[in-house]
Amino acid sequence: MRPAVVTAVLLLVSILDTVTAKPDYPNFCKRFLFPPCGEGGSRIAVDRCVTFMRTKKNFNDSQAHCLSLKSDLVSLHSDYEVNFMTCLTWYSANLSKKFWIGAKRSGGVFGFTDGSKFNYNAWQPGEPSNSGQDNCVESDSNGKEK
Repeated sequence: MRPAVVTAVLLLVSILDTVTAKPDYPNFCKRFLFPPCGEGGSRIAVDRCVTFMRTKKNFNDSQAHCLSLKSDLVSLHSDYEVNFMTCLTWYSANLSKKFWIGAKRSGGVFGFTDGSKFNYNAWQPGEPSNSGQDNCVESDSNGKEK
């Protein structure tokens, strides 16, 4: 009976360590390949490419820049896509960064600016705050939206 208790305690410690640990980007991101796509982009899906832009901009300027390239801010529809973008951002900036995604609130409802279905939510605890101030969505290096 004693070994079972020790095993349970070790498992609990392992789970707590996993939940509270900061991401180990080099190891976590090894699983992602970034096949080239277009000029300086990476293929996130069969029919979609993404490019990490290093210039810091607000949401509206970021959106305008994308539109000037006949593109749009990225819409994220799965854990894979969130993790892909998190790792692409980490590799591109060589550190964790926040980045805008193409999600915006209109009439109290969030939607993607590219018109795709808003079917994935990875909100940080307490987000969206519904304070009336948070109308655009950024994702952070932990793959959480704010």
